[in-house]
Amino acid sequence: MKKMNLVWILILVFLVGCQAKPSPEELILSQVDYVTNGDLDGMMALFADDIVFTLVGFYPEPEVHNGNAKVRAWLEGQFADNLALDIQVVSVDGDQVTTNTKFTSDFFRDLGIAWMECKEVYLVQGALITDWSCTMKEESMAAFELAINPPLTIAEIVGKWKWVGETYEAFFTYYEDNRYEFSRVVGDDEILYDSGQIQLEDGQITYNTGDDPKYCETGSQGIYGISMTDNDQMELILQEDPCSRRRPPVEGPNYFERLSQ
Repeated sequence: MKKMNLVWILILVFLVGCQAKPSPEELILSQVDYVTNGDLDGMMALFADDIVFTLVGFYPEPEVHNGNAKVRAWLEGQFADNLALDIQVVSVDGDQVTTNTKFTSDFFRDLGIAWMECKEVYLVQGALITDWSCTMKEESMAAFELAINPPLTIAEIVGKWKWVGETYEAFFTYYEDNRYEFSRVVGDDEILYDSGQIQLEDGQITYNTGDDPKYCETGSQGIYGISMTDNDQMELILQEDPCSRRRPPVEGPNYFERLSQ
């Protein structure tokens, strides 16, 4: 009888152990509840001591966190910022789980971004996550870049700008009604070289020569990348411009400093 009881005890222990061990998919999906409930300790219990977390997309080089302590330190900041999580499992291949994951926090909400999305790959060994990577999706990164670096508006560039160069003195003047003038100093005089209308869209400025051209043909379009530097200079990068008199004389970025508004 004692031997029979021992056999049953061993069977029960085995069955309970099997029931208590979640599948890799269940383990990954359980993160959502921990995040929703703000349970960082519960979340960290899913990770092995030597967990490696890699985040790809926000910096030129992957952001790598090695070990449970460093992953916890990173997640503490996310939990404090009211992290929200949505995980959709794409595939399970043995111990590897691939997901499409949405996440957000107060940081992204304040930027007007509802969700960021990434492809995640998890490796689960011994009912613990040993490797975790999150590779940001291009669409999400494009929205993020636009949110932190919004495109310039006409109102922001209205005024007269002087080219920061040594070849000659040149100026762009922009007006609130989308007009522009391009002028250069010849001798003691500032000469109007070109004028017309500009268009600003997605970090790009297009110069359209008007009906009273000086050196550029009517309808001639010059297309440049445009942005502002940290020291408030305007940066123009030539993309294409058939009018040689409007093109800068040097390759690469050209910088202009504001003279007036």
